[in-house]
Amino acid sequence: MNAILFLALFFMPVNEALVPAYPFVPRAISMVSLDGKTVLTNDGSNYKVHPEDREVSRGWTKYNGPVIIRYHKKKDEFPFTITNKQTGEVVRAEAMIYYDRTIQ
Repeated sequence: MNAILFLALFFMPVNEALVPAYPFVPRAISMVSLDGKTVLTNDGSNYKVHPEDREVSRGWTKYNGPVIIRYHKKKDEFPFTITNKQTGEVVRAEAMIYYDRTIQ
C-alpha cells in the first residue's frame, strides 16, 4: 500500500493546486494565548504578536475563523501581518514556526 502511495505521489503532475497562492491562502486560528502574545494557526504555524498589537489579538481568544497571513519582504522584526477576516483587524507578527514555502 505504501509503495502505491509513493508511486502515485512520484508520478503526480505538478500543478497550481499544489502550490500555495500569493498572497497567502486564508488559514484559520487554532488558538490565541490569553495575553494575546501568540497566535497558532490550523496549519501548525505559530506567530509572536507585536507588543503594541496584543490588545487586538487578545480579543481573538474565542475566534477560530479564517485569517489571512501576509509576509512583507522588508527587513522588519515583525514582517508578517495577520488579518482577522471577520472583523478586519490586523496585527503585526513574527513567525516562530512557519509552514509555507512561498517566502522568497
